[in-house]
Amino acid sequence: MDIETIEQHCADLERQRTTLRQRVQKMREEQARVRERHMPGIRQAVAEAREAREQLQQDVEISPELFQRPKTRTLHNIRVGYKKRPGRISFPSVTKTIALIREKLPKKARDLIRTKEELDKAAARKLAASDIQRIGGQITHDTDEPVVEPTGDDVDKAVDALIQTDNDIDEAAA
Repeated sequence: MDIETIEQHCADLERQRTTLRQRVQKMREEQARVRERHMPGIRQAVAEAREAREQLQQDVEISPELFQRPKTRTLHNIRVGYKKRPGRISFPSVTKTIALIREKLPKKARDLIRTKEELDKAAARKLAASDIQRIGGQITHDTDEPVVEPTGDDVDKAVDALIQTDNDIDEAAA
């Protein structure tokens, strides 16, 4: 193997990526035309759906007696009614509350008071190798590895987005 062969393979890869880039661009242009054609109708449908939801919300709010038992109903795939929202708990002074827990509820203190101590690995990564060893750490998997990464464009992002969109569509259809 020599550098000329690797250079030739780089050129081959770039040609393939150029083809991919052109095809993705063509698809984006077609998508833009489709989006332009359909967006007015979609915007109108969104506005109408928002209006219908607001009307339904008002109807439910002025008719709580209809939702005593059961509190919610599902009608035409829409869940309407009332649901119990959990109340909020607030403590003006966490320090004072912890002291009161220890005093008034000592048997529950272990469950109510959280103590957490852990290593900050991001900070530890910044240490010199000698310091990592001094505190019992090890550096592993620090070998060189081959790299083949295209630079300068967003073809991979576009392809990943397309694949993700296809996966989302497949999951939604399932």
